[in-house]
Amino acid sequence: MWLELRCASSGSEADELEAWFRGQGALSGAIEPDLRFPEDEVFGEPGMPEQALWAHCWVVTLWPEAISLEHLWIEYGLRFNRPVLEHEVRRLDDQDWVRMTQMQFTPQHIGQDFWVVPSWHEPPTSARLVLHLDPGQAFGTGTHPTTALCLRWLLNQPLMDRKVLDYGCGSGILAMAMSLLGGQQVVGVDIDPVAVTTAQANAQKNGLDVSFLAADELTDPLFDGVVANILWAPLMQLAPLLATKVKRNGWLTLSGLLERQQESIQEAYAPWFILKVVGVEEGWICLSGQKHSD
Repeated sequence: MWLELRCASSGSEADELEAWFRGQGALSGAIEPDLRFPEDEVFGEPGMPEQALWAHCWVVTLWPEAISLEHLWIEYGLRFNRPVLEHEVRRLDDQDWVRMTQMQFTPQHIGQDFWVVPSWHEPPTSARLVLHLDPGQAFGTGTHPTTALCLRWLLNQPLMDRKVLDYGCGSGILAMAMSLLGGQQVVGVDIDPVAVTTAQANAQKNGLDVSFLAADELTDPLFDGVVANILWAPLMQLAPLLATKVKRNGWLTLSGLLERQQESIQEAYAPWFILKVVGVEEGWICLSGQKHSD
């Protein structure tokens, strides 16, 4: 059995809420109009995605039946400092979940010859670089714009023989991509033990040599590059720590950020990096910059 959680949200906050749910272990997510408000017209705001949004919508996520909703709402309150959302919960049997998953997750062409392919599909014959990855209990299958932005940026970087870190690794997709692209020593860390276990299993399935650790187990002092696809609030808090992990003249790449959050992130990291926008998709951005030499 699986749980479908439907949470009422405003259109301007739905993307960030869906990304947060995925980071908490949601197996998939979608945004649907709230049909209780048929008079709603779609709208847009400066700094928000260019495509139309509903003023009222549902953020729909799927979870393992064992999820503790009580714990989820505690974490929600700590993260957003708001009352529990209006929500609905229903159970789906295994057959429904399999059908819904296989409909939603298809091979993802990231760029060049790089593909992310779930196990129930064969990779295209033209695919030269393939990650086999199924949706699971950690964020990152290549379908969310923030993951795709990071992957496309990594495809154009000289990673061969580099020592690189994926901070907040989730499923391990970015760390595995860096390994597949030639990274010599690749490390992924996460504060969630489920994510670490999931990432380890994914790397083994793909035959990749990547070290996945709990964040507090990270002892390596410096990396040639660090990527962190998390969310705005933790990235703001992590600025001093992430800066210490990047070698002089090394690079830092951040995503999980909405366009309206660009300026505050750039200011937070300004003592160490000049971060520039290197990708935009559906209102989400990817920032990257080189560490100051002095």
